[in-house]
Amino acid sequence: MSFDELLKQPLPAVRDDGFSARVALHLARERQLRQNLAWAAVMTIVVALAWLSPLAQVSAMAADWLATMATTSQIFAYPVGALVLLWTWQSRPFRL
Repeated sequence: MSFDELLKQPLPAVRDDGFSARVALHLARERQLRQNLAWAAVMTIVVALAWLSPLAQVSAMAADWLATMATTSQIFAYPVGALVLLWTWQSRPFRL
């Protein structure tokens, strides 16, 4: 029997007693923990910035910006640019 014929034969079944399921569950829990920690860090930063920022000045700046955007032709540029970016991001497969 040649080496190629040996490699073509199926391997015998191996009993794992739920080991694969435990490993998958452990990996899913760790991934969820990392995701929760990342969101907690983002929310902490957002809350700190909201608490420390002068809301009256920020709202006045936002109102001025929105008024300027409403009177110019740039009002269409940002949504169209966002749609183009979304379309290109959706059409390409993600690769590491």
